[in-house]
Amino acid sequence: MEKNTEANKIKRSLDNLVEPVNNRIYETCSIIRRNFSVVIPEPLMEMYCITGKRGEKHQIKIDRSLIRIENAKLKGMFDTLNSI
Repeated sequence: MEKNTEANKIKRSLDNLVEPVNNRIYETCSIIRRNFSVVIPEPLMEMYCITGKRGEKHQIKIDRSLIRIENAKLKGMFDTLNSI
């Protein structure tokens, strides 16, 4: 029961994040960028931060070979996204 509740919270958060009529994604990207700027040198910021113009495709430009995912379920999701 508790897992299902947590899964529902995550789903609602993700749904809210990608809802096209609100600005939550831009607010979240701003928060991430601000926190990264404290620990990542400026020349590397573009590689690690989510970039893209409003209403268009967004991406993280880091080289995929530098990403290591140990959780099997997440790795499968990443591999699927990487093949698109």
